[in-house]
Amino acid sequence: MTPDQKAAFDQRRNEVCLRHLQNDPRIRKARRERRWQQMRAVLGAVIAVAVMLVLTKSFMIAMHGPGGYAQIVAPVMPVQEDGSLIQSVLMPDPVSSEIAALLRPFLTEEGSVATSISAVPEAPDA
Repeated sequence: MTPDQKAAFDQRRNEVCLRHLQNDPRIRKARRERRWQQMRAVLGAVIAVAVMLVLTKSFMIAMHGPGGYAQIVAPVMPVQEDGSLIQSVLMPDPVSSEIAALLRPFLTEEGSVATSISAVPEAPDA
């Protein structure tokens, strides 16, 4: 067998093996399962981020109260139209308000970060 014939034979053999691998039912099943696993991972990540954001909003409402929280997010609201997705996500809703009501007894006013740190920077001692 000449080197050119050997190279052509190897190429044909590789193509046949690849075609058989593509049609193998076990490999096709593994590909389907991998796609579902990836979709479940993405969905799980989206749900985890959503829960984290709701808990963060609830914590902010519990720390500052609904009025204080509304003042914190107020700079974003004038550029948004009524009923927009951003406005519905940022403004207090019944779920985050209930979670904030559950968190409120655990947060004391004396030890909270919002009241213990001054909002006005102090002048450095010279």
